[in-house]
Amino acid sequence: MKSSIKKVIAVDADEILAAFLDHFLFFHNTRYKTNLGKNDIFSFRMEELFGINEEEVLRRIDEYYAARLILDIVPVEGAIEGVNALLDKGYELQIVTARPPSYKHLTVEWVERHFPKKFNQIHFAFNPFNKNSERLTKAQVCKQIGAEVLIDDSIVNARDCAENGITVYLMHTNWNKDEHLPANIIRVESWMEILEHL
Repeated sequence: MKSSIKKVIAVDADEILAAFLDHFLFFHNTRYKTNLGKNDIFSFRMEELFGINEEEVLRRIDEYYAARLILDIVPVEGAIEGVNALLDKGYELQIVTARPPSYKHLTVEWVERHFPKKFNQIHFAFNPFNKNSERLTKAQVCKQIGAEVLIDDSIVNARDCAENGITVYLMHTNWNKDEHLPANIIRVESWMEILEHL
Protein backbone atom coordinates (compact mmCIF):
# COMPACT_ATOMS: atom_id res chain seq x y z
CA MET A 1 0.00 0.00 0.00
CA LYS A 2 1.37 3.40 -1.01
CA SER A 3 2.08 5.80 1.87
CA SER A 4 -0.12 8.90 1.98
CA ILE A 5 2.55 10.87 3.90
CA LYS A 6 4.06 13.52 1.67
CA LYS A 7 7.81 13.98 1.53
CA VAL A 8 8.75 17.40 2.95
CA ILE A 9 11.14 19.70 1.08
CA ALA A 10 12.56 22.76 2.87
CA VAL A 11 13.11 25.73 0.57
CA ASP A 12 15.25 28.79 1.32
CA ALA A 13 13.75 32.21 0.53
CA ASP A 14 16.52 34.50 -0.73
CA GLU A 15 18.22 33.57 -4.01
CA ILE A 16 16.05 30.43 -4.23
CA LEU A 17 12.57 31.97 -4.32
CA ALA A 18 13.30 35.71 -4.13
CA ALA A 19 15.98 37.53 -6.16
CA PHE A 20 17.00 39.42 -3.01
CA LEU A 21 20.61 40.26 -3.75
CA ASP A 22 20.11 42.19 -7.00
CA HIS A 23 17.40 44.25 -5.30
CA PHE A 24 19.36 44.88 -2.08
CA LEU A 25 22.49 45.87 -4.04
CA PHE A 26 20.47 48.37 -6.08
CA PHE A 27 19.23 49.91 -2.81
CA HIS A 28 22.72 49.88 -1.29
CA ASN A 29 24.45 51.32 -4.36
CA THR A 30 21.88 54.10 -4.59
CA ARG A 31 21.79 54.92 -0.87
CA TYR A 32 25.47 54.48 -0.01
CA LYS A 33 27.16 55.28 -3.35
CA THR A 34 28.69 51.82 -3.71
CA ASN A 35 29.08 50.08 -7.05
CA LEU A 36 28.64 46.36 -6.47
CA GLY A 37 26.91 43.85 -8.72
CA LYS A 38 25.87 40.29 -7.95
CA ASN A 39 29.04 38.96 -9.61
CA ASP A 40 31.13 40.93 -7.07
CA ILE A 41 29.63 39.04 -4.13
CA PHE A 42 32.01 36.31 -2.98
CA SER A 43 30.89 35.98 0.64
CA PHE A 44 27.85 36.30 2.90
CA ARG A 45 30.02 38.48 5.15
CA MET A 46 28.86 41.86 3.93
CA GLU A 47 31.24 43.71 6.24
CA GLU A 48 34.07 42.38 4.04
CA LEU A 49 32.29 43.51 0.87
CA PHE A 50 31.29 46.98 2.01
CA GLY A 51 34.23 47.73 4.31
CA ILE A 52 32.03 48.38 7.35
CA ASN A 53 31.53 46.64 10.69
CA GLU A 54 28.88 44.00 11.38
CA GLU A 55 26.72 46.38 13.41
CA GLU A 56 26.52 48.80 10.45
CA VAL A 57 25.73 45.93 8.06
CA LEU A 58 22.79 44.90 10.24
CA ARG A 59 21.64 48.52 10.50
CA ARG A 60 21.62 48.89 6.69
CA ILE A 61 19.76 45.61 6.22
CA ASP A 62 17.20 46.74 8.83
CA GLU A 63 16.87 50.03 6.96
CA TYR A 64 16.14 48.11 3.77
CA TYR A 65 13.50 45.92 5.45
CA ALA A 66 11.94 48.84 7.34
CA ALA A 67 11.31 50.64 4.04
CA ARG A 68 9.27 47.58 2.94
CA LEU A 69 11.50 47.29 -0.13
CA ILE A 70 11.49 43.49 -0.02
CA LEU A 71 7.93 43.59 -1.33
CA ASP A 72 9.35 44.78 -4.67
CA ILE A 73 11.71 41.80 -5.10
CA VAL A 74 10.93 39.62 -8.10
CA PRO A 75 10.95 35.81 -7.92
CA VAL A 76 14.06 33.93 -9.03
CA GLU A 77 13.82 32.75 -12.63
CA GLY A 78 12.02 29.40 -12.77
CA ALA A 79 11.01 29.45 -9.09
CA ILE A 80 7.25 29.75 -9.64
CA GLU A 81 7.25 26.97 -12.22
CA GLY A 82 9.59 24.87 -10.06
CA VAL A 83 7.44 25.18 -6.94
CA ASN A 84 4.31 24.29 -8.92
CA ALA A 85 6.06 21.26 -10.42
CA LEU A 86 7.17 19.99 -7.00
CA LEU A 87 3.63 20.36 -5.68
CA ASP A 88 2.32 18.49 -8.72
CA LYS A 89 4.76 15.68 -7.86
CA GLY A 90 3.16 15.43 -4.42
CA TYR A 91 5.80 17.08 -2.24
CA GLU A 92 4.97 19.22 0.79
CA LEU A 93 6.93 22.50 0.72
CA GLN A 94 7.99 24.59 3.71
CA ILE A 95 10.15 27.72 3.67
CA VAL A 96 13.18 27.76 5.97
CA THR A 97 14.87 31.17 5.87
CA ALA A 98 17.52 33.04 7.86
CA ARG A 99 15.72 36.35 7.32
CA PRO A 100 15.10 38.44 10.46
CA PRO A 101 11.89 37.20 12.13
CA SER A 102 11.10 40.82 13.07
CA TYR A 103 10.03 41.28 9.44
CA LYS A 104 8.02 38.06 9.26
CA HIS A 105 4.91 39.96 8.13
CA LEU A 106 6.75 41.29 5.05
CA THR A 107 8.06 37.84 4.18
CA VAL A 108 4.58 36.33 4.52
CA GLU A 109 3.11 39.14 2.39
CA TRP A 110 5.73 38.61 -0.35
CA VAL A 111 5.25 34.83 -0.36
CA GLU A 112 1.47 35.15 -0.55
CA ARG A 113 1.81 37.60 -3.42
CA HIS A 114 4.06 35.37 -5.55
CA PHE A 115 3.43 31.85 -4.17
CA PRO A 116 -0.14 31.94 -2.82
CA LYS A 117 -1.03 28.85 -0.77
CA LYS A 118 2.05 26.95 -2.01
CA PHE A 119 3.95 26.60 1.29
CA ASN A 120 2.61 24.98 4.45
CA GLN A 121 4.75 27.07 6.78
CA ILE A 122 7.54 29.65 6.94
CA HIS A 123 10.29 29.03 9.52
CA PHE A 124 12.87 31.65 10.57
CA ALA A 125 16.14 29.85 11.28
CA PHE A 126 19.51 30.82 12.74
CA ASN A 127 21.62 33.18 10.65
CA PRO A 128 25.26 31.99 10.87
CA PHE A 129 26.49 35.47 9.93
CA ASN A 130 24.61 37.28 12.70
CA LYS A 131 26.11 36.72 16.16
CA ASN A 132 22.86 37.91 17.77
CA SER A 133 20.79 35.15 16.15
CA GLU A 134 19.56 32.62 18.72
CA ARG A 135 17.18 30.61 16.54
CA LEU A 136 17.36 26.96 15.53
CA THR A 137 19.78 26.15 12.71
CA LYS A 138 18.35 25.15 9.34
CA ALA A 139 19.43 21.56 10.03
CA GLN A 140 17.53 21.60 13.34
CA VAL A 141 14.44 23.08 11.66
CA CYS A 142 14.61 20.49 8.88
CA LYS A 143 14.79 17.70 11.45
CA GLN A 144 11.88 19.21 13.36
CA ILE A 145 9.61 19.40 10.31
CA GLY A 146 10.73 16.08 8.85
CA ALA A 147 12.38 17.57 5.76
CA GLU A 148 14.72 15.14 4.01
CA VAL A 149 15.70 17.73 1.39
CA LEU A 150 16.79 21.39 1.55
CA ILE A 151 17.13 23.74 -1.43
CA ASP A 152 19.55 26.54 -0.47
CA ASP A 153 22.44 28.73 -1.61
CA SER A 154 24.47 28.84 1.63
CA ILE A 155 27.45 26.50 1.83
CA VAL A 156 27.40 26.81 5.64
CA ASN A 157 23.78 25.68 5.89
CA ALA A 158 24.36 23.04 3.20
CA ARG A 159 27.26 21.45 5.08
CA ASP A 160 25.39 21.51 8.40
CA CYS A 161 22.35 19.86 6.84
CA ALA A 162 24.47 17.31 4.94
CA GLU A 163 26.20 16.31 8.19
CA ASN A 164 22.74 15.71 9.64
CA GLY A 165 21.66 13.35 6.85
CA ILE A 166 19.67 15.90 4.84
CA THR A 167 20.12 16.01 1.06
CA VAL A 168 20.87 19.53 -0.15
CA TYR A 169 20.40 20.99 -3.61
CA LEU A 170 22.90 23.86 -3.55
CA MET A 171 22.15 26.60 -6.06
CA HIS A 172 25.52 27.53 -7.58
CA THR A 173 26.67 31.09 -6.81
CA ASN A 174 29.89 33.08 -6.47
CA TRP A 175 29.64 32.85 -2.68
CA ASN A 176 29.34 29.08 -2.38
CA LYS A 177 32.15 27.86 -4.63
CA ASP A 178 33.66 24.78 -3.02
CA GLU A 179 35.07 21.82 -4.92
CA HIS A 180 34.95 19.36 -2.03
CA LEU A 181 31.28 18.72 -1.36
CA PRO A 182 29.87 15.69 0.47
CA ALA A 183 27.89 13.25 -1.68
CA ASN A 184 24.56 14.49 -0.32
CA ILE A 185 25.18 18.10 -1.43
CA ILE A 186 24.23 18.33 -5.08
CA ARG A 187 25.26 21.51 -6.88
CA VAL A 188 22.64 22.80 -9.32
CA GLU A 189 22.51 25.75 -11.71
CA SER A 190 18.76 26.33 -11.94
CA TRP A 191 15.29 25.31 -10.84
CA MET A 192 15.06 23.21 -14.00
CA GLU A 193 18.05 21.18 -12.84
CA ILE A 194 16.50 20.73 -9.38
CA LEU A 195 13.40 19.28 -11.02
CA GLU A 196 15.53 16.86 -13.02
CA HIS A 197 16.87 15.44 -9.74
CA LEU A 198 13.53 15.42 -7.92
